[in-house]
Amino acid sequence: EDWLGRGLKGRRDKVFLMTKVCTHGRSAGLALKMLDESLRRLQTDHLDLWQIHGVAFDNDPERAYAKGGVLEALDQAKRQGKVRFVGFTGHKQPEIHLDMIRRGYPFDAVQMPLNCLDATFRSFEKEVLPELNKRGIAALGMKPMGGTATAVKTGLVKAEEMLRYAMSLPVATTIAGMDSFDVLRQNVRVARGFTPLTPAERAAARAQLGLDASRIVVLWTGFTQQTNERDFHDALLAASTTLHQKSSRFVFLFCFKPEHFNPSYLAFERVGLRILDTAEAFHAARASADVLLAPIRETRSTAAPPLVWLECLAMGTPILTTDIPGADEAVVADRSGFRVRSTKEASERLLQMEADPELLPRLRVGARQVAVERYSVDIAAREYAELWSQLAGNPKALPGASVHPSPNRDQSTRG
Repeated sequence: EDWLGRGLKGRRDKVFLMTKVCTHGRSAGLALKMLDESLRRLQTDHLDLWQIHGVAFDNDPERAYAKGGVLEALDQAKRQGKVRFVGFTGHKQPEIHLDMIRRGYPFDAVQMPLNCLDATFRSFEKEVLPELNKRGIAALGMKPMGGTATAVKTGLVKAEEMLRYAMSLPVATTIAGMDSFDVLRQNVRVARGFTPLTPAERAAARAQLGLDASRIVVLWTGFTQQTNERDFHDALLAASTTLHQKSSRFVFLFCFKPEHFNPSYLAFERVGLRILDTAEAFHAARASADVLLAPIRETRSTAAPPLVWLECLAMGTPILTTDIPGADEAVVADRSGFRVRSTKEASERLLQMEADPELLPRLRVGARQVAVERYSVDIAAREYAELWSQLAGNPKALPGASVHPSPNRDQSTRG
């Protein structure tokens, strides 16, 4: 945290920042004290993700859910704006993860080992991952090489094969440890294979939802970022205004995480406006979408730019959002989307897309170009390398011994 605090100066709004809290069953008060210490070391006023570290013992779920336990700290930190998302981590028993999840707390993320060896023994992939996807909880896969890469070192399997296996699972991200720039570049090579959806894939996704191929599909989602009621109602107003003008040309899909879904939302459904609340429906909606509608009233409810924006840009989906600080980094006017100042202007932009048959295809191309120019893995890898080189004080070398932990410190969680 000390290293990152120094390294992230001037870069905080470009990263998704996570750290853990290691109370191991002790009180919410201690957890909040540890959070304040983490924020001080990281030189920031908030985290994007705060996770309970190392849920590993049979009674850990019971202690977390107990009165005065760590889950109360997660709630309080969210209310105070000190964290955006919360989760837990662990790598011992899938049953313990499932116990934490099934007790009902609305975690945003869960971190666990996911690799080709895990798939056949005490498998988080087989037991926990389906439960997370069903509930709309972001799955974070760690240890893609098994933690120590023994299988690679002994020639059992190639590193590239292990990483590709882990990245092919239905996860939000794959967390790969790196101890050299060579390993970093290897990981980048594996990750560089992403391509936008083909017309056939998009058509298949629309068919899954029963959507007319001729309609412009507009997606709003509280699925991959925190649901904010004011943002939701702004999007509803833009949708209603647009449908009043051109009800036969648009369909709006509003996707919620199951734990954020309220049955009362179904009252908003009408011709051209659907409310969805499953992970399967969200994935099909994202693949079907022509444009992402993302009004933002409360800037602290999201990062700049949100991760879902980057996913949509990479898929060639333009973005229609509020003109807030940081939005111009991803949403380049008339190229990858539009930034607007009101719901009325948002509706006008949507109607413009319907009236000009060349506009949406041009925005699709522009969205993909912006994703490649600003958010490609090559750029991320270069910035990562530059950050750690600067911390080491030598721009041409790997971080040296001066920035490594003391060999006497506990290294039990390095994997």
